[in-house]
Amino acid sequence: MFKSLETTTPSRDALLIGLGKLKNAALFLLLPVILVLIGVSIIITGLLTGRSLAVITAGIASVLIVVFLGLLLKLIAVYGYLIPAYSSFREYDPAKFETPAKLVKIGYVAGLLIMIIGVALMVTGALSKTPASLMTGIAITIIGTIFYIIGYIGLIIGMFRLKELTNEGKFEIAGIFFILGLFIAILQLIGWVLTYLGAKNAINKLSQTPIDKSTVATETEETPPIP
Repeated sequence: MFKSLETTTPSRDALLIGLGKLKNAALFLLLPVILVLIGVSIIITGLLTGRSLAVITAGIASVLIVVFLGLLLKLIAVYGYLIPAYSSFREYDPAKFETPAKLVKIGYVAGLLIMIIGVALMVTGALSKTPASLMTGIAITIIGTIFYIIGYIGLIIGMFRLKELTNEGKFEIAGIFFILGLFIAILQLIGWVLTYLGAKNAINKLSQTPIDKSTVATETEETPPIP
């Protein structure tokens, strides 16, 4: 009679799939970030110049539409690539990615959906020149931003955890730029570029590295037959 016990490391397939999704997420999230940054910067500039509410609402309606489209693209990228990426990372290493995956899923999805509703109300208020609708949209957008920051924190934690898993330094640097991006939004673009490059490098390294069979433990016990 033979008794065999085999213990293996987590499948690298989940990690590779996650890195591939993350690379696509970084690529697709560059455009929405640019659109949203352009729109928000124009809105803030209009407010800081002291223009009247009527002039501002009439002038930024088209900008808000651009922001709205940017948020829609971002939601598609997050739901289609970023969340699946972190789910794959959690499958590979639950201890490191259980919390980041939950934060990304809850924060980003809820935050973006609420922000889209808020911006839609702002667009409606701007086009109809209804201050009440505009202010309501701003309030809802602020609430959505709070949820969005929760997902953003999960993204940042994940970057540092990926550095530990893959030994790819660009993830750590991307995490730093994402932190700075909370205060200087344009730095998020550098973070996504570094994320794309880091995921690409990590995929190449993992694809070229053979599986370490020393991590597979096999124990075989043989019992002699009874005479």
